[in-house]
Amino acid sequence: MDAQVYGSDISERMVRMSETNLLELSRRYPDIKAQQRIHLEVADARSRQWSPPIDAVVTEMYLGPAFTLTPDAAQLDRASKEVDALLDDTLTNLRSQLAAGTPLVLAVPRWQNQSGKSALASLDRLEELGYNSTRFIHAAGDLGYARDNQFVGRQLLVLSKI
Repeated sequence: MDAQVYGSDISERMVRMSETNLLELSRRYPDIKAQQRIHLEVADARSRQWSPPIDAVVTEMYLGPAFTLTPDAAQLDRASKEVDALLDDTLTNLRSQLAAGTPLVLAVPRWQNQSGKSALASLDRLEELGYNSTRFIHAAGDLGYARDNQFVGRQLLVLSKI
């Protein structure tokens, strides 16, 4: 798509892994020239100021701790609050940097539990945070997925800045 792309993660290890993946992508598909238009850096999405204009945001948020066993209610509550605070702070930081109508595509965690699927509190406050959620014509309910026997799934959000 010939886009100028900026990627960031708070973890230097994850940034280096992304660089390795991009090198492999460029090796396999030399016509893409991915390395020329992608800039990666260690940065915190809660405070990083990117250069305008930002045409879109596409990201997978931190999914919480890597649970190897189904967490108890207290562990799930702590994880949910931690990820929810990150999502809230990230959306707040981005709001001042985005023009109205800018699309955001986010993968956020959705935990499987005995009572169903646990969602983040910020998802109920999107309008208050300055975003509209896209309603899909050809999808019943939300866009989510998880592998069999996987505790942490993902919920896909498509938002636009108000």
